[in-house]
Amino acid sequence: MQKGTVGYIKKRKRMQILYTLVIILISLALFFIGLAVTKTTKNLMTVAAVLGVLPGAKSLVAVIILLPYKSLDTAKAESFAGFCPKGAETYADMVFSSPEHVMHMDYLCVNGRECVGFTPDYRKTDRIEKYFTETMRKQGVSIHMKVFAKEADFVKRLESLKDSEEPIPKELQEWIEAILV
Repeated sequence: MQKGTVGYIKKRKRMQILYTLVIILISLALFFIGLAVTKTTKNLMTVAAVLGVLPGAKSLVAVIILLPYKSLDTAKAESFAGFCPKGAETYADMVFSSPEHVMHMDYLCVNGRECVGFTPDYRKTDRIEKYFTETMRKQGVSIHMKVFAKEADFVKRLESLKDSEEPIPKELQEWIEAILV
């Protein structure tokens, strides 16, 4: 499943948990095989098992980051898409991080330099807006970012967007795709 699509968080969580379990089970198997064969933990299988735990731990961190978030309902995403202007880029199930915070947006509509997002966590709306605008400003791209915590306000803002022929800045599109977990 592609990043930024509806259902991505749900599928990514499942795959990440499965990957983590497989890596840990392989490492445990290597350790116990080495222990059974050599009757000591001082062998190359133990070294391989310990090294195998490293990618498992990294994968576990990704699981922990994704655990609090849920995928957006498909019907709701289709409803939101119906309010977006023609030619706008849309992203769903966005989990991304700045150096200070992990953030989540259920839906993002990008129309030219206009970015309108929805997250149910009202405490993070200002943080997300600031992160997007400052990052784009550093890259020399001026955008207008507004994130809503209330669906009614979000839909109202989407309805006010006009169909425009202004293309989405390449830097903005590439950056959004790069920050997705």
